[in-house]
Amino acid sequence: METFKSILLFLFSLLKSFVVTIYLWTKGKILNKNYESVYASYGIVLSILTITAFRYTNELVNFFLWAFIVVVLTINIIVLFEIRKLDRGSKEYFKQISDWSFSMTFISLFISMGLIHTVPFLLNIFIVFFFVFIYFSARYLYLDKVTNWFYLMLLMLFTPIISAVLYSFIGMMLFEIFDEKLFIANGTLGWMVIILSIVLINLVVFWTPEERFNEAKVAIYFLLALFSTISYCFFVSDFLSDLITPKLNSMSNTRITAEEVREFIENAVRWFTLPYLIGSVSSCFSLELVSRNREIVSKLTKFDTTDNNTFTHRG
Repeated sequence: METFKSILLFLFSLLKSFVVTIYLWTKGKILNKNYESVYASYGIVLSILTITAFRYTNELVNFFLWAFIVVVLTINIIVLFEIRKLDRGSKEYFKQISDWSFSMTFISLFISMGLIHTVPFLLNIFIVFFFVFIYFSARYLYLDKVTNWFYLMLLMLFTPIISAVLYSFIGMMLFEIFDEKLFIANGTLGWMVIILSIVLINLVVFWTPEERFNEAKVAIYFLLALFSTISYCFFVSDFLSDLITPKLNSMSNTRITAEEVREFIENAVRWFTLPYLIGSVSSCFSLELVSRNREIVSKLTKFDTTDNNTFTHRG
């Protein structure tokens, strides 16, 4: 009996020493802001436990999985509070918060896999963190890579493609939740691409830091001038229809008129330029709104500083 008790005490002391070591290691990494090591280490252990729970479903494995999930989530919450101490809106803040959201995407995915037998609705929770990751990654990349008006203009030109990819995820998620084919219909995709493109072009204005604001103005005015010119070039459809129609008729058994080709080109140009035109026009308002708000904040800050200095002088 004494031997068994000694073995238990020895095992308990080993377990205690192991837990203390892990605790001190984790605390040190968080204090040194080495969050990537924490994400990677706990993510690997969670993936191993999840795969085990997925293959061998029993109460003991689920208990250990749940316990470790609580530990991982607690650590990630602590890390999040540490990240929130950074300067809001800074490049470092967006980088750290995007890394954190990627970690939570990974964690929530494995949590969903491990607990699918007991809590089926958790299967799609990781999608929420995935979109959070996309948002903060976009903010970080925008601040880090898009540094002048030319890159800004290129970003705006690609907004329809970005919108199409983004809504593909959103549409599939809504279809899975509501089982409604309307969310994945081609017509819905087309309209959502237009709407999201307009929203993204305006978000560029609100995301631009003050020191690059003039670059955003140049990019938006250039976009407006470019697509306004394209939309008013009606003679292009006449020229192209006369040029293309004979070639199309020579390649097809069905006769196509120049009027049909011209109408097709005009519709294509109209729908192609629509998101850029609406986006650039509405972003002109956004430019003025942001300028106004920043000017008001600057005046209030200056007034408060002057008032405090006056009060100090009188005191």
